[in-house]
Amino acid sequence: MQRLLVAALLAAALPALVACTPREERLRAARDRALAYFPNEVTRLEVGWSVVFGYLHRRFGVTVEIQDGRTPHDAREGVEPADYFAVFGRLVDPARQVDVRQIAAFESPIDRISAAAIHCRTIPLPDDWVDVLGQATAKGAYALTHAVAAAEWTLENGCRSELELARLHAEQIPALERMLEQRAALEGRHRVGTDIWIEGLAMLFYAGAGDRMRDEWVDTLLDLQRADGGWPAHPRAGASDPHATALGLWVVLELLEPDAPRVHWIP
Repeated sequence: MQRLLVAALLAAALPALVACTPREERLRAARDRALAYFPNEVTRLEVGWSVVFGYLHRRFGVTVEIQDGRTPHDAREGVEPADYFAVFGRLVDPARQVDVRQIAAFESPIDRISAAAIHCRTIPLPDDWVDVLGQATAKGAYALTHAVAAAEWTLENGCRSELELARLHAEQIPALERMLEQRAALEGRHRVGTDIWIEGLAMLFYAGAGDRMRDEWVDTLLDLQRADGGWPAHPRAGASDPHATALGLWVVLELLEPDAPRVHWIP
């Protein structure tokens, strides 16, 4: 009887012991510092990172404020630049509608591809859409990470099926892994080497391939976090960057809460 009681007590204590690993403690501390970064350091809402919090709020229950008390996950105005938020605000606002001219006005092909995927329910995609995403994937860097997001948005919107996107998905995951392996090269060639690397980690999870995450990438991510709780756009940057920090927080949350229910980014 006594032996059974001891076994039961050990079994009850095991989850708590497992939950307190040094890495999880580091992840929890990284999460808390990143959450504190926004009210302490950020004064403006910007499209590139604000729309990430719509997803993080609905998936992980995360709410952050910037210095003036505004919360990015439910912002409907005052997000800069206004012309971009008019289009990309659909990631937080289900009622937002645009016309094709607003998308065509973007100078960057990456932005046009992303916007087209977000609004494909109301603005039909071209017949060669999967090939368009494949070409962006092959270019690497931000074209790759945005093509991964665009593929997921296309699927969430029901504009293409999983079967139609299967070949593309099979190309994108190894491409993300190759990019993540080349972090040092990214830092040498891109002004924002840390930001694109962290974005690659986030897209690995968003594409449903979080099982490809490597221990050394986790350690590197944690090592790159600054004392203010933020992550820099580049290792030599003087200040932390809200975009890199929103993405870094996303990855940390994925690692801490792997069983969080999957939700669509497009509400």
